[in-house]
Amino acid sequence: MNKISRVTTAIGWGFLTLAVGGQGAAGFAAEIGRVIHLAIEADETMNAFEVSRKFDTARNSTTDFNYAAIDVAPIEAESYQLLDSLVRRGLLATSERTADEAGVMIEPVRGDPGAWVINLGSPDQFLNAASVVYKTSDGEETTADLGEPVGRDRVDAKLRYHSPGCYILKLEKDVSPRAVSLQLSDDAGNTSEATVGWPRIGRCYLVTLTGVVGDERRLFASLQDKRKVGDPIKQLFPSTSTLIVGSFREKDPWVRPGYVSLRYPMPAGRAPARLWLRFPLTQAEEQAVCKLLDEKLKPADGFTQLPGWFKQQKLPDGDRLNRGGDRWIEVPFDPGQNAFVIDVPIDTRDWQQYFQSNPDKVGDRAVLAWEWQDPSNDQDREILRVGGPGGKRYQTDRIGWWLQGLPNAPLPEK
Repeated sequence: MNKISRVTTAIGWGFLTLAVGGQGAAGFAAEIGRVIHLAIEADETMNAFEVSRKFDTARNSTTDFNYAAIDVAPIEAESYQLLDSLVRRGLLATSERTADEAGVMIEPVRGDPGAWVINLGSPDQFLNAASVVYKTSDGEETTADLGEPVGRDRVDAKLRYHSPGCYILKLEKDVSPRAVSLQLSDDAGNTSEATVGWPRIGRCYLVTLTGVVGDERRLFASLQDKRKVGDPIKQLFPSTSTLIVGSFREKDPWVRPGYVSLRYPMPAGRAPARLWLRFPLTQAEEQAVCKLLDEKLKPADGFTQLPGWFKQQKLPDGDRLNRGGDRWIEVPFDPGQNAFVIDVPIDTRDWQQYFQSNPDKVGDRAVLAWEWQDPSNDQDREILRVGGPGGKRYQTDRIGWWLQGLPNAPLPEK
């Protein structure tokens, strides 16, 4: 039996807060001069200035709370995951992390960068062999066969036994793993396979708030309020100890029965009215779409004619996103989120079955084009140039969670 599943951290994308000095988060004491450290996980594109600005924006709209200064410093992803592991393993009083559908958990080894524990969830399960799917420095995915695990004394081995049901996987520096395939067996001689997605992680930071005065719960409430913060924290998990877990993003916000949810922030320095999107595409399909757009943009006024063509090619409202279609998705602007947001209907079961039998024919690539429209003249419309003076009037993107999450996306009720 081939079981395809994935592992994510139980907190999704978020932050861990550790209050230092005073009584901390358990009592939420308002002591002058307190310091709060926050371990932040954010989008791959969110830089330190953006994180700092979110906290300042939330602080400025929060009553009875203040801090004197904020410092945001990058930290390694392993450091963030280590804190998450400490919490979920019960050293502080919060719920533990959950395993994936195959019963497997993947966690970083404390104090050993690049080393990961593969916990099979049962001492009666045995790992016979493993291989890792990872992204190379040039962005391509490849698979490394690790073979059979060796004895626990081989500390430099890529895969070794640790304890009943647990094995240590050692990755080289700068490797970006996507999934691990496991060949398993048990005492009865039964064999099985499991492909487990790697815990996802974005950019990580250590945020230090100094001179804290007031109740930090008020700040956390503001960070969750989309009226106060453009991209609010979606999840917040208070701890009975000096730790709070929250999230700048919903965990798998796109995974809803019968829908794929897409969200793009407003591009910097632009004010487009809508976003046009072709998705999902394989690499060959992406190249064909880009070639077609280049042809349509060749005339001097091509960028003013393209909006009308997009409108003709639009996926009708309510229609499902079908395989092999050539329709463009119109993504409207949502002022409340300051982003372009849409829920596109899909036949989840059909996509899953097709992906299972034809994985090479389902891509995760997207082509985007931003349309500006004159508020005073509906006929004055154009496709904006992105990426500066030398940039194009469209851009390409990879929506990685699409292929990773599709096999286990929830199905609508019949």
